[in-house]
Amino acid sequence: MALTAGAKLGPYKILSALGVGGMGEVYRATDTKLGRDVALKVLPAEMVCNSERLARFQREARAVASLNHPHIVTLYSVEESDGVPFLTMEYVPGESLDRRIPPGGLQVSQMIEIARALAEALVAAHEKGIIHRDLKPANIMLTPESRVKILDFGLAKETGSTKPDDATVDQTQVGSIVGTPAYMSPEQVLGRAVDVRTDIFSLGLVLHEMATGRRAFQATTSAELVSAVLRDTPPVVTDVRPELPAELGRLIRRCIEKDPQHRWQTARDVANELRDLEQVRRQIVAPAPDRSGPSVAVMPFQNLSPDPEGEYFSDGLAEEILNALSQVEGLTVAARASSFYFKGKTTEMAEIASRLRVANVLQGSVRRSGNRVRVTVQLVDLRNGFQLWSERYDRQMEDIFAIQDEIARGIAERFKVAFGSARRSTTSVEAYELYLKGRHLWHQRSPATLRAAIKSFEDAIQLDPQYALAYSGLADSYGILQFYGWMPPEEGRKPARDAMLQAVRLAPELWEVQFSRGFYSIYFERAWHDSGPHFKQALAINPRSSLANVYYGLFLETSGRSEEAVPYGVKACELDPLSPVIHCVSTPIFLNTERYAEAERRANHALEMQPDYMFALWVRSLALSGMGRHEEAIASMERAIMLSRAPIFTGILGLVYARAGRQDDAIRLLREIEDRGSRGEYIPSFSKVAIFVGTGDLAGMRTSLAEVIAAATSPLPVRVICGKYLEGYRSDPEIRQLHLDLFGW
Repeated sequence: MALTAGAKLGPYKILSALGVGGMGEVYRATDTKLGRDVALKVLPAEMVCNSERLARFQREARAVASLNHPHIVTLYSVEESDGVPFLTMEYVPGESLDRRIPPGGLQVSQMIEIARALAEALVAAHEKGIIHRDLKPANIMLTPESRVKILDFGLAKETGSTKPDDATVDQTQVGSIVGTPAYMSPEQVLGRAVDVRTDIFSLGLVLHEMATGRRAFQATTSAELVSAVLRDTPPVVTDVRPELPAELGRLIRRCIEKDPQHRWQTARDVANELRDLEQVRRQIVAPAPDRSGPSVAVMPFQNLSPDPEGEYFSDGLAEEILNALSQVEGLTVAARASSFYFKGKTTEMAEIASRLRVANVLQGSVRRSGNRVRVTVQLVDLRNGFQLWSERYDRQMEDIFAIQDEIARGIAERFKVAFGSARRSTTSVEAYELYLKGRHLWHQRSPATLRAAIKSFEDAIQLDPQYALAYSGLADSYGILQFYGWMPPEEGRKPARDAMLQAVRLAPELWEVQFSRGFYSIYFERAWHDSGPHFKQALAINPRSSLANVYYGLFLETSGRSEEAVPYGVKACELDPLSPVIHCVSTPIFLNTERYAEAERRANHALEMQPDYMFALWVRSLALSGMGRHEEAIASMERAIMLSRAPIFTGILGLVYARAGRQDDAIRLLREIEDRGSRGEYIPSFSKVAIFVGTGDLAGMRTSLAEVIAAATSPLPVRVICGKYLEGYRSDPEIRQLHLDLFGW
């Protein structure tokens, strides 16, 4: 059914034809009810006449409509007017990828950026049980801002079917090019059952074309094309363009394996490979490590013990050596999170040197058997791969502290820097093991692991009541539980305070203890300003602590000294470039100085290192919302909600919905958390503040801010989440006074 400009289909006025595809004709139209442009796809007559195919299509369209991803065009509805069924979709201006690919292929950086977007879109679709089945450059749109959108899920189907692909069989008859067999998988052209791996094959063909500038399979008839897909092996992209990264060639080659079993098995695998490739390329052009003085990264030690639970001990041993070396004057030591980023990865020495900006690494392994322990270490020069020093220690567990000192001293002597004797916070090996286990669990930051960490720290304290660092870890665990609303303040405040004060009494000279004192104040106390001097003291003891730097910056920002805070956020990320936590904690500093693009960059970097990291998802959502990229902000926050429906995330999603104009959805979430609170769940007041700020409800803001003050707890979450948005309502006298009461400015 051909429509002309000015024609109407229900409430939609046709503006122009956009194209014709296997699943119908596509038009640009105006939705006269909502006043927005949409794309309409009018279904072909053969589908309308086949009730079974139409019903199946409508069922599968409903599944596709559930997709909400920044790189997938949104399907709004399936409608009918005067007997004509059609789809309404997001209208995306721009140019399709097939028009953007030059004869020699795209630049590598642009190609990887597009490829990552496509892979992430497929991850989202596959997680919803949707297979695209028709991925090709003509179905990929690049907007004027170079954002990537997959346009056509018109052939999509839900996974789980064991039937052959009817649509594919229909479209691969001899002499017919309808259905684009040039981008189909072998199982597709044979009419066999398909799964997510068929999309991975098609993605590989798109990547091949972006890399070389020409299709992987070429022929003059569909019969020849089908034969080529089944029989021929496309040239390796690095043979066509030798300057391309070898890893890219390997990635594409595996995508387009004929046998699905030999391909990448999930889109997430492809996305992760592309992420790693992009990170390596970024670091190739990074400044060389500063080798004006000796520098070293302590890598996670390999656990060779029969018990996999011993991993916390091998990690902890490496961390303790790292901490000891960090106190050596004249020696630069890479931060823990950045060094531990490489755990479980096979990484070239040159990449480690470039990314951590060090000249040497300490590698090691640990094997325990009963009360015996064997620790093997090697110090390696990253410039040439030569081993500078190695040692093996076969000892009783009681000697573990002496082993740590000997390793640190051996490295210091090799670099000709002075190493004093390390101060031990405990002499109990059993308590020390429990402390290491607690810190291992604390770094994972989930409700379950934090509570397990508390148990480990408490058990360590029971064995050694004078163990300052165990008290410090205990207090820090309660702080994280309280911030996310996983524990009411009245439940966590007293044990956190008792633990923090005991740590200060036992070892005030340790930077970790001073940090914990500040950490307690900024998370639990109404007098949160007290945290500043303690973070500053932690910095005086250990200026290279990324945690102390970033939290002192957060203190300054919450104090209204936003511009002063920025250098501390930047320095923390430089000290610990591969720490997702540090990058995320720094983002409120950038958000509240309206450096939204920088905040987004930090959050994206964290997600590259740790996909689906909830902290990164919600701070990225706030950054995107600040830039007016509301659909992307919603997609990021909805992903966080899928992982955890904690009240803090519900409140942030409500804020983001409201800023996008979705007031009803924001109010719905407000009612949800109010209902959850009425049934006994702890709901932090700042969760409601966020929604009221988003909707502009002054009365709600006044009430919920007063509740935050009445709770006698820190206003940090209000500042982190609402920040500049709340500032905008200080023209209201009551809100201005509440803001002054909370923040002191």
